[in-house]
Amino acid sequence: MTTRALQPSSSAPISPRSPASGERLSRPPLEPALTATPGEGSQTAPARTLEQKPAGRVHHLDFLRASMMILGVFVHASHADYDLGDYQGIRFFSGSFRMACFFLISGYFSAAMLARYSDGQYLRRRLLSLGVPALFAVLVLNPPALAAMQHYFASSPVPSEPIANWHLHVWFLFVLMLYSLAARPLLRVWEVLSGSLTRWFGAGYAEALGMVLITGAASIALKALEKWGTALPSFDSYSEILCSGVEDLPYFAFGLLMHRSARVFRFAHARPWLWGALALGLLGPRYWLELQPITTTPQHLMHLALDYATAFACSFALLSAAERWVRSAQRWVTLTAASAYTIYIVHYLVISLTLLYTQRWGLGQPERAAASALLALAVGYGVHFGLVERLPIVALLLNGRLAKPARPAAQRAVA
Repeated sequence: MTTRALQPSSSAPISPRSPASGERLSRPPLEPALTATPGEGSQTAPARTLEQKPAGRVHHLDFLRASMMILGVFVHASHADYDLGDYQGIRFFSGSFRMACFFLISGYFSAAMLARYSDGQYLRRRLLSLGVPALFAVLVLNPPALAAMQHYFASSPVPSEPIANWHLHVWFLFVLMLYSLAARPLLRVWEVLSGSLTRWFGAGYAEALGMVLITGAASIALKALEKWGTALPSFDSYSEILCSGVEDLPYFAFGLLMHRSARVFRFAHARPWLWGALALGLLGPRYWLELQPITTTPQHLMHLALDYATAFACSFALLSAAERWVRSAQRWVTLTAASAYTIYIVHYLVISLTLLYTQRWGLGQPERAAASALLALAVGYGVHFGLVERLPIVALLLNGRLAKPARPAAQRAVA
């Protein structure tokens, strides 16, 4: 479902605990926005001015991204209705903004990492933190989860099959790996075009035009994929990853741009009541359009335009509200941010097994949905704090996190 702001260097840790996904908590862009000056190798060196002051830590972004993951637990528990529509409202509500907001924040943190690390370091970190959990889920967790979900759907009161593939819930990790490869090229394209666009259209309008262009290009590319993608070999096996990667690219690109530009960061975080009212106003038309058949290309593009507008409005409303509510690294904030990745990796297996066995035990749909969601959260928290935080091999498999090498005793003494 594009560019970076340079961060002040500091020897102090950026956050008390790195998120489980391997991305560090970052800071909002400096004011005014900075211009990057190429340095040695692939790193960039910031051009600073005396007026620049480092802003506070952006705990609200890390918490909000984690919240989008945890919301996915309830979305997948809604399959208790065999996808027959009883809980379609949950899936519609989530589909209106959840992955859009997640990819937007991931774009911001990707730009922050690119400002901190060289291209090689960035790719190693990202591909490790995304690739290892993705492979572990696909090879170990997903086969029994898919089998359990198929058995559960076999008990549907009317014939129904789960819309599931080999990747199940971890498709977004493969999309993020593609975005990791594209992040630096997107930033460089923006650095080339931003000067000309700003001269021609003025500050602020240049960013808006850039987003309109990338959103339009993504819409056209998605339409082309859906029309001609079946000609690609084994397209069905990776169509969700590829189509989602194209459709959600504008959100990731906006996150890159939000880190690059203080103006864009403020735009996405200002006026929470305005963004909230706009989001609520767009959800109704989007729901109505969802019920209408799509028979022509213009209709499809109109659907996509409304989807993008709704997702951006909802995301901005959440960003601005979270910025006001999550102002510090309180314990509930750090616990949520630290454990969300683990919860999301393991939750689908827990949900599928819980749905299957609670159905056999005679529980009703509401009880099955609630039990599967709550048990998935409990198991996820337990696995994270009982295993991931204690055993390096589990941290690697579920979070893609390598154990930090122990420092020699002499160094510890000096420190």
